[in-house]
This record gives sequence, C-alpha cells and structure tokens, in this order.
Amino acid sequence: MRHLLQRHPIPIRAHFAHSLVLTYALPPEQLAPLVPPGLALDTYTAPDGTEHGFVAAAVVDARGLRPAGLPARIGADLVLTGYRVFTRFPTPGGRTMRGLRILRSDTGHR
Repeated sequence: MRHLLQRHPIPIRAHFAHSLVLTYALPPEQLAPLVPPGLALDTYTAPDGTEHGFVAAAVVDARGLRPAGLPARIGADLVLTGYRVFTRFPTPGGRTMRGLRILRSDTGHR
C-alpha cells in the first residue's frame, strides 16, 4: 500500500528549459545524520584513503508543468529546487540499490 502513496497518481508533463545540479563531496560524518535508519550513506574512497559522501542541490526551470493530456499553454512555469543526499539500500535479497534521499524540495513561480 505504501508504494501507491509514493507515486504521483496523475502523469505530469513539462519542458525543462534549464537545469543546474551542484554536487558536493563531504566527510561522511557530516552527512550521516541526514540518512534515516534502513538506508546507508553512499560513499567513495579516494586513492589516498579519504572517504567522501555526496550531497546535491538542483535547480530546474520547468515550463508548462501540467497533467499529461492538457495543452502546455495552461501549464505553470516554475522554478523547482531540490536537495538530496546519495544513499544505498541493502535489500533483503542481498542486492544493494543506489538512490537519492530527498532532504527538501521547494517550488517558486517565475
């Protein structure tokens, strides 16, 4: 049932006019408090042995955001921002899935 709540019930259409994603490598101990139980911080170990975790900030200029099937001219032009931390999820079957944990998302009109 929970998976149904995590998916948007209406297909959405938009044109991404511009996007900018900035990704930062930080010490894992700074990012670990942002990762909830059940997920692990996705890290990289550099050749010198230094370990890094990653966090990203993205800004997207979305034009004509609307439910699929409706004309673009009635859609909204928005600036979307999102903040994510890179994570791993160990499945019960032994696989490791990589993903992004959403920290925050904001929307503003243009």
